[in-house]
Amino acid sequence: MTHFYQPIPSKESSAASSPRTRQADFPSFHSSLDDLHSTAEFASRTLSPPAKREARVWKWTTVLLAIAVVCLLGSRFTTSPAAPVVASHPLDAVTELANQTGPASASTPAPSPAAAPYRLEDDMVLITKSGSATIYERFLVHLQAAPKTLYQPNTLYVSDQALDVGGVTFWDALSAVSPRIAQNDEFRRLRAESTGLMHGSQLLTNTQDKEAGWKLDKFKFLPMMAEAYRRFPGKKWFVVVEADTFVFWHQLVRFLSTQDAARHLLFGHEVLVGFDGAPNTPFAHGGSGFVASRGLLDASFGADPDFEHKWDDLLLHNGYGDAVLCKALWDTPGVNLTALSRVDEVGVDMFHGDSFRDIQFGRWDWCKPVLSYHHVSPNDVARLYDFQRRIERVLPPAPPAPRASSGSSSSSDAVGSSNGDSKDEKHAAAAAEFNHMILHSDVWHEFRPKFLKDALDRVRANDGASEEVAVRGWRSLTRDDDAHHVDALDALQCQAICRNDVECLQWTFIPNGQEEDLKPARPDLGTCRYTTDRIRIGTYRPDLPTLFTGWFVKRIDDWGVVQGCSQQRLSGPVSP
Repeated sequence: MTHFYQPIPSKESSAASSPRTRQADFPSFHSSLDDLHSTAEFASRTLSPPAKREARVWKWTTVLLAIAVVCLLGSRFTTSPAAPVVASHPLDAVTELANQTGPASASTPAPSPAAAPYRLEDDMVLITKSGSATIYERFLVHLQAAPKTLYQPNTLYVSDQALDVGGVTFWDALSAVSPRIAQNDEFRRLRAESTGLMHGSQLLTNTQDKEAGWKLDKFKFLPMMAEAYRRFPGKKWFVVVEADTFVFWHQLVRFLSTQDAARHLLFGHEVLVGFDGAPNTPFAHGGSGFVASRGLLDASFGADPDFEHKWDDLLLHNGYGDAVLCKALWDTPGVNLTALSRVDEVGVDMFHGDSFRDIQFGRWDWCKPVLSYHHVSPNDVARLYDFQRRIERVLPPAPPAPRASSGSSSSSDAVGSSNGDSKDEKHAAAAAEFNHMILHSDVWHEFRPKFLKDALDRVRANDGASEEVAVRGWRSLTRDDDAHHVDALDALQCQAICRNDVECLQWTFIPNGQEEDLKPARPDLGTCRYTTDRIRIGTYRPDLPTLFTGWFVKRIDDWGVVQGCSQQRLSGPVSP
């Protein structure tokens, strides 16, 4: 039976001792003097005149003796400051100050505090880039939702204006462009509009050119990398993200611990662009997050102090700053990279150009770790931080990190490689190797829609009976998917087509005319897309009521088991 759904949007501290108690513990010298004084007075009233004179002498003698006793005892409760240390050679300021502010002891010097253990994060620089037009919309959720224990000691925040947001200072990367760029007419106009709106406390989206922020963005990449390299000399890894990027930080640290920062390495999500008539020049997509090694930056920004200003022609004639950055690196003498470094022998993408709702979950990465997502809404950023916090508590401990190798001629050591003869063996080996990390399958189990989880629960409760789910107005499979395409009359026929292919996992019916590149054989037909080796979560689109998406949840569950890591490791809420 098929279930059709119409989604609805959604101690007191202890008391101190009393003065009376303290007086009992420490006898008052004044009380003793009063007692002595009373005794002397009594003697003066009962003795003869000579005796009285003698008594007065004894009285004052007793008083003076008592005062001397008081002074002597008082000196025992007073510590004089130690004299400054005098040496025949200069002392450093810390040592001299320590000697002057406490009692000196040649035999028992004060112990120095234990040094904090080394962490790779101490050698990592996090560069966060955001346009001023979207900074309040996208960035603030990170300040609110990120765990306080997230250790990121070296940070650089970059924008197109000098800003202070929530106590975080953003550096104006556009202040460091070359004089040629600064005098460019379009740059000056866009910069003036942005600055004027900022000073006027107006919405930065009110520029005449609605793409002004995007057009200014390309000028930030080269200056921000140069600034980070200068601010943090000697650091091993430079991590670049945007405000709508989510990075699984601990996963990234773990991954980089297996790599050699002295080599020329650039990790990220690969995108192709045209340069100089060559249509397929690869570059690291900035929004997905990318990581550059110290070795790579030493050979480029370190070899030429003015490296960031040598590529103005490329910047003025190309719209992508991340592409220009990579092209500059590829073309630099001494840099032995012409493409991104490989992270897996079967091409697994751990840096993603889209959110978890829009990426494909395939057999190639089901049991592999995920490092980043892009185009993540503030709501999903908060949910991802919560998911990360909860699942890291239940993951098994990580095995000892392998020592990063060096000296290889390849661009990167392959992560997760195995000596298995088949892809299935490699997938099984990966499932065991990465069991201590957050996997793509973990993300699927956490963020799949609730109606899919409920359907799977019904399947299991009915001894594995087939269960099909179809949702109106749900967009999932797109033209970018490597999916099967056939003509169909309607959603029911598309569902039947998927049902008849025992390997089909998911299908989408697109009515004729909804996508321009789809050309059914007849006007009354639509297009049926279906997949056999990948699945996608998708999003609810109430503006597309004739669009249908369906899943075969039992097949998906069985398919996950085959990959070797289907077990749901975290219980809790799923997407509504």
